[in-house]
Amino acid sequence: MQISNYMDIQIAFDLEQPNLNCQFRQEEMPWAIVTGDSYIYIPNNKVDFYKFDNYPQPFISDKQVNNIGIVVPENLSEKELEGISRIFSYMGNDMEYNNGELTVIEEKNFSSKYHNMNLIVYGTPQRNKVIKELNSKLWFKYNKNYSSFEGSEKLYLTEPYASNIASFQFDVSPYNKGRAILVLTSPKDDILLKSLMFLSTTKYSSKLSGDSVLIDTYGNIKNFKFKKEDNKSLKDKFNIIETNTKVFLGFIGLFLIFSATAVVLYYFKNKRFK
Repeated sequence: MQISNYMDIQIAFDLEQPNLNCQFRQEEMPWAIVTGDSYIYIPNNKVDFYKFDNYPQPFISDKQVNNIGIVVPENLSEKELEGISRIFSYMGNDMEYNNGELTVIEEKNFSSKYHNMNLIVYGTPQRNKVIKELNSKLWFKYNKNYSSFEGSEKLYLTEPYASNIASFQFDVSPYNKGRAILVLTSPKDDILLKSLMFLSTTKYSSKLSGDSVLIDTYGNIKNFKFKKEDNKSLKDKFNIIETNTKVFLGFIGLFLIFSATAVVLYYFKNKRFK
């Protein structure tokens, strides 16, 4: 959504009764209510931090593919190709334009010429060398044998759980601070493949939040937030405000100054004549 001062949201309910058979029954009319604690979350197109709440941004931006490079192992299986394809099919829901750059990169061919892309790195460390290169950057790192994850300050991991989970990490790319990287990895191929459903449908992706996720073989998820969002200065916050809002704030400020001045003058005037 573009930043604006006013947004009108209309919600329509299409409520159908089972076995209605096109008959009008006033006594059984369906109804719905939107309560005060309901909310709708609509992230802006432009973000300066990366978290699953905003997925599939920044991979899809301005309704088109935003310079995506996906790094995959050699010889992907048919099921892996299908799982990865579903991710991009889901991303396509936010697209209106058939342009932008999407490059599939085999891990053996990954080099610095791809560092300027928004990267998705997929695979086990045994099949994708880039995962091993990124291990020191992961919040849930692999052990020396790359057979299981080690714990972190957020969660203490023990076996067999540590070797039977998939890890998603969303962060600024270590290769280019102006780009994002999404690392999808697990010690086991089958668990990683199952976990892709959480990036393929609204039903499951809506359960992801923060910048790091652990998913076990049963589909249970743990969300984590490792990085704090940048705290903009008061000047920066003022600069991103819309012009109309700035004028309104300026008017309020002048009104308060004039009111304070009037009160002071009135006080001194009455004091002088007493």
